[in-house]
Amino acid sequence: MACLAREAAVEQDRHVLRRKLTSKESELDARVIELQNDVTELTTKLTSKDNLLKQWEREKSALMAELGAQNARLTTQLKEAAAREAQLGRQLDECREQLAMGKSNLQEHMSSVDGLRDELELATEKNKELERRLHAAAAERDSLASALEEASDRILLLERHARDQDMRYQQSVKEYSLPQERVTIEERLNEMDISEPTLSQECMSVYRQLRSLVAQLKSHNDDDSGLHSDCSTTSMEDTSRFSPGLLSEVAQELVSLVLDTDVVRLLERLEQARREIQERDEELTRRAERIMELSSKASVCEVELAAALEERDRARHDASDSSLAQDEVVVKAREDRDAAVARRTKVEVELAKTRVELMQANSQLIEAIQQKVDLSQQLEQWQMDMQELLNEQLRNKLSTQELKMRKIDAEAPVVPPGGGF
Repeated sequence: MACLAREAAVEQDRHVLRRKLTSKESELDARVIELQNDVTELTTKLTSKDNLLKQWEREKSALMAELGAQNARLTTQLKEAAAREAQLGRQLDECREQLAMGKSNLQEHMSSVDGLRDELELATEKNKELERRLHAAAAERDSLASALEEASDRILLLERHARDQDMRYQQSVKEYSLPQERVTIEERLNEMDISEPTLSQECMSVYRQLRSLVAQLKSHNDDDSGLHSDCSTTSMEDTSRFSPGLLSEVAQELVSLVLDTDVVRLLERLEQARREIQERDEELTRRAERIMELSSKASVCEVELAAALEERDRARHDASDSSLAQDEVVVKAREDRDAAVARRTKVEVELAKTRVELMQANSQLIEAIQQKVDLSQQLEQWQMDMQELLNEQLRNKLSTQELKMRKIDAEAPVVPPGGGF
C-alpha cells in the first residue's frame, strides 16, 4: 500500500511535472515566436540603417568632392585675384604716374596760359597805345592838312597877286614899246619892287621852305626804304627867279608826301599789331584745346583708377570671405555691390560737376579769345575805313588842286622871255 501510494504520488508528481512542462513549452514557444518577431524587426531596422548609412556615405563622398572642387576653384580664384591685384597695382602705379605727369603738364599749361594772358594784356595795352598814337597822329595830320590848306590859300593869293603884277607888266610892255618908254616902265617896275619887297620876299621864302621840306621828306623816305632816288631839282636850280605855279606845285607835292608817309606808317603799325594779336589769339586757342584734351584724359584716368580700386577691393573682400558660410557671402557681396554702386554714382556725379565746371571755364576762355578776334576784326575794318577815308580826302584835295591849277593856267597870260621877277 505504501508502494501504491508512493507510485500514485509519483504518478501525480509526474503528471504535475508534465503539465508544468507543457505549460513551459507553450510559454517557450510563445517566447520564441516573440523573439523571432523581434529578430525580424531588428533585421529590418538594421537593413534600413545600413541603407541610410550607405546613402549618408554617398552624400558625404559627394559633399567632400564638391567641397574639394569648390576649394580648388576658390584657390584658383584666389591666385587669379592675386595676379589681377598685382596687375591692377601696376596699372594703378602707371595711372598715378600718368596722373602726376598730366597734373604737371596741366600746371605748366596753366602757367603758359597765364603768361599768354599777360602777353595778351600787354599786346592790348600796346594796341591801345597805338590807337592813342593813331588818334594823335590823325589830329596832327588834320592840323597839318589845315595848315597846308591855309598855306595853299595864301599861296593862291600870292600867285594871284603875282599874276596881276605880271599882267600889269605885260600891259605896260604892250603899251610902251619905245626904249625910253621901256626905261620909264623899268623905273616904274623898280619902284613897284621897292614899294612891295615884302610880297616877293615872302613868296620866295615860302617857296624855299616848302621845297626844303619836300626834299627832306623824300630823302627820309629813301633812307627808310633803302633806295636812293634822284629827286627832281629843276625848280631848285634857280631859286632866285619866281614864276606862277611853283608854289602850287610844291604844295601839292608836299601834301602827297605827308599823307602817303603818315598813312603808310600808320597802316604798317596797325597791320603789325593786328598780326601780333592774331598770333597770340591762335596760340591761346591751341593752348585751350590742349588743356581740354589733357583734362579729358585726366578724367578718364580718374574713372579708370576708381574702377580699378573698386575691383581690387571687391577681389580682396571675396578672398577674405571665402571661409564664411554661403548665405553670409551672398549678403556681404550684395552689400559690397551696393556700396560700390553708391561710390561709383558719387564719383560720376562729382566727375560730371568737374567736367561742367571745366567746360564753363573753357567756354569763358574761348569767349574771351573770340572777343579778342572780334576786336581785331573791328580794328581791321576800322583800318580799311580809315584808309578809304584818307584816299577819298586825298582824291578830293588832288582834284581840287588840279582844278585850281587848270583854272590858274587858263587865266594866266603867256609870259614873254625875261618877264619874271
